[in-house]
Amino acid sequence: MIMIDENEKKRILSEVLDSPEFKDSKRYQDLLQYLFKETLNGSVPKESTIGVEFFQKDTNFDPKEDPTVRVYLNNLRKKL
Repeated sequence: MIMIDENEKKRILSEVLDSPEFKDSKRYQDLLQYLFKETLNGSVPKESTIGVEFFQKDTNFDPKEDPTVRVYLNNLRKKL
């Protein structure tokens, strides 16, 4: 397994954010950076956590009733 150091990961993230798929999409850039930061911190945020922390939903946010996070993550995967 090849290990990539944190500086290389940040360089790759920067390249992705500058790509045509992300260049004009501030919301998706921010979402990817949020997920990147959480991952570097050793966290894998749940859908409900992303809803509250990133999308500023209230603490009663239920991803089963509001598909916002799911839709954004699906679109993010397509962009990647």
